[in-house]
Parts: sequence; C-alpha cells; structure tokens
Amino acid sequence: MMAKKKTAAVPVETPSVDKKEYRQFIGGLQLKDISVRRNSTQRIAKTIDFSRKVDVNINDKASFAMQDESICDIVQEYTLHLSYQGEKTPLLTIECEFDVVYRVSKPMTDAYFEIFKKTSLPLNTWPYWREFVHSSFARMGLPPFILPVVRQA
Repeated sequence: MMAKKKTAAVPVETPSVDKKEYRQFIGGLQLKDISVRRNSTQRIAKTIDFSRKVDVNINDKASFAMQDESICDIVQEYTLHLSYQGEKTPLLTIECEFDVVYRVSKPMTDAYFEIFKKTSLPLNTWPYWREFVHSSFARMGLPPFILPVVRQA
C-alpha cells in the first residue's frame, strides 16, 4: 500500500533571505547525528479492512536551538493518522520525534530555519520516518505500507 503525503495549505510568510547568503549557509552545514527522541504507535481498531479506501494524514513540525555557535539541534516531529475515507475516527496513529544535530559554519537564524525546515530538513529526516512507519505497520501485523519519497523542490 502506498500513501500520499497530505499537507495543509497554510499561507506562511517567509522572512526575506538573500539567496547567496543562504547558499553559503547550506554549504557550511554538516549532518552530525540523527536519533529517535520519542515514538509511539497506537492501533485503535482491532482490525483494519484495507479493501476500503483510507485517508492518510501526516503532520510535521520542527524547531531548532543553537547549542553553541557551531552546533544546531533540531527536533523534527511526524504524526500519521490513518482513517477510513470520510471518517474522523483514526484506525491507527504513529508518532516519531527525531533529534537532528548539524555542525554549522554560521548560526541558524529564524529566517534560515523557515526555508531549511521545508527543503533540506525533510531530505534528511523523511527516510527515517518512512522506515519507522513501514516497520511499525509490520510490527502491528498489518500489510506493508510505503510512504512516498521526498524530492527537493
């Protein structure tokens, strides 16, 4: 079973960032570590009829803090809710929160982060989220469930 990522169309005002300056920031960025901070799976329905159409809703949010001038800590959270199409009650919920550590040549700013969390961060965290969802379905005795890959915009 394949899922499509659904995102809410919420207009977000992105602070103005000089493109050259942002490219320099990205060029000085190194991924240091990714680890799971917290996770949970909850199979609410005893049985799930996958012959019925299902809705897959995935939400994500991220925040950052500078540990010092050269280390940026990011928390990336993902939540998946699976329900029968047109119904609000979830059949199952999967959550995972990742700690992501980057070495930076210049400090992360709020303006940089607004861009980074929509572009570069998912490229690093989404594969871990995909694997977590896939293995969680297997551990719950459910058929394989594959989230789509993330492509850079």
